[in-house]
This record gives sequence, structure tokens and C-alpha cells, in this order.
Amino acid sequence: MFHSSGGDRGTGIVGSVKYFRPQYPKILSRIVLGCAAFFIVFPIVTEGVMFLVKRNSNGNDSIDLSDGEDIHETVNIEFERNLL
Repeated sequence: MFHSSGGDRGTGIVGSVKYFRPQYPKILSRIVLGCAAFFIVFPIVTEGVMFLVKRNSNGNDSIDLSDGEDIHETVNIEFERNLL
């Protein structure tokens, strides 16, 4: 079906390592460290961007920063008061 003109080099990390290893012997360790750094940094960056974008939002677009346990306790106290 689809064949590359340069032969079968593989795809993804394995193909990249096979293709670039003659020029860059440490390519595998750099790719692994780059992927690990991406998976560590990406959530932190996206959370910061979300807070910046939603900074002055109101209503459904806003971010609720309250702790879920406090809300649960408040509901239980109000429910117990209504029973008495």
C-alpha cells in the first residue's frame, strides 16, 4: 500500500531512533527525557492557562475553588436542621 521511498524505517520513536542514531548516538535518551518532561510540564501549563483564561468569568464559565468536603458538611448540617 503505502511505502516510503527511503525504505522501511519504522514509525514513531523506534523509527526516529533508527533514522537519527548514526548522526546522534544519544537520540533515544533525549526522546525519552523529552517525552517525560512533556508529560510532567503539560498539565501544569494547561492549568495555569485555564486560570488565566477564566480569571474574570462569571456563572457557568467560572472556576469553583471551594473544597468539596466543606460543601458536603454544610449540606448535611442544613439537612439535619430541617429534620429537627
